[in-house]
Amino acid sequence: MAEARSNAVLRRKASAAREVYQSRAMSLGKAIRMALAKSADELFDMPLAVTGVEHQVFQQDALPAAMSNESLLVLLDGPDGARGVVSFDVQTLAALIEVQTTGRVVPKPADPRAPTPTDAAMVAPLVDDVLDRFAENLAEEEQGYWTCGYRFGVRLENLRMMELALEAPDFNLIRLNLDLFSGAKQGEMVIVLPVVEKPRIPLAEGEKMPDIGALLSEALMKIPAQIDAVLCRVTLPLSAVGKLKVGDCLPIERDALSDTILEVGKKHKLAESRLGQMNGFRAVRLMMDVPEGVQLSVPEDVVAMAGEFEKSVAAPVAAKASLPDMAGGTDRGNGGGGREPAGDDLPDLSDLPDLSGGDLPDLSDLGGLDMQPQSDAPDLGELPDLGDLPDLGDLPDFSDLPDLADLPALD
Repeated sequence: MAEARSNAVLRRKASAAREVYQSRAMSLGKAIRMALAKSADELFDMPLAVTGVEHQVFQQDALPAAMSNESLLVLLDGPDGARGVVSFDVQTLAALIEVQTTGRVVPKPADPRAPTPTDAAMVAPLVDDVLDRFAENLAEEEQGYWTCGYRFGVRLENLRMMELALEAPDFNLIRLNLDLFSGAKQGEMVIVLPVVEKPRIPLAEGEKMPDIGALLSEALMKIPAQIDAVLCRVTLPLSAVGKLKVGDCLPIERDALSDTILEVGKKHKLAESRLGQMNGFRAVRLMMDVPEGVQLSVPEDVVAMAGEFEKSVAAPVAAKASLPDMAGGTDRGNGGGGREPAGDDLPDLSDLPDLSGGDLPDLSDLGGLDMQPQSDAPDLGELPDLGDLPDLGDLPDFSDLPDLADLPALD
């Protein structure tokens, strides 16, 4: 029982707090009720009460069907060329005219009649004052941005003229049921204002604009993009395509791996690349020139993978570069041209005697260098007769052996 009483107390406290908050909050209906009542009281000393408020959003082409062609139509001029409309039905218009001309409202329905320019002029002060109070009441609320800045414009003759004057695609329509002069008449008033985008809040002093580029870049990087690596394109007749089955092979050019094209969307060429593998995954290496001054931002994990790949390639290259030069020279460069002998630190041999004159000494008296043919070679006598060798006439024919002329010479 004690717990039930405690919950009831909490509910009463919460309900009381909610009622206080709602009484202080300014809704659209409350704002227009207060604006109309105060304007009618201060301008015409006429009691006016709003008995019903209906707010809807209409498209421009559906707006005429929600209004009456017998009402007084007034065009409103708003900020940045925006336009709206206020309409008064016959009973509301009659009450406003009667209270300004006689000081009272006749307690009976008025006869229908066509509105005149004079009627529009006599309600103009009320229109401006109501719109100002309405916008002021909603200045601190979320919907306040689309209610401010509207003034009386001109009278519109009919709904057709209203359609031509309004340009916005969508409109807020506020329909008000009115009790005029303590029940003397019951009428209707309609306020039509365009649906507009909420304006940006001005920056406070010292506050900086956000980095739009960074925000846009972050948003764009989250957009999924499909990039296709195209090895080559094969053209086949429809009959051949219809006969394809599992295991069939399609011809692909040999240079397809090194001439892979990266495409985005419908054959939009992004870059040229070379197809390969890295860490067990298929990969492509871009073959593109980066313009001077442009820095590419690459994720850290991609940089790490690229570093491992470079190390794996650089190791055998470094081993090859450390081998001794067996050609006896070093590459001087010169655009990758020939090689020059590596003899920069050899001694100077310019004082050697000139051997080109033909006056070399006679070396015929040197011993042990007899170059004459020797006549004391051993006598081999008569060689044996080889006539009893077997007949080799049944050897196989080797005329079908392959031609080996294209093998490299073994020096």
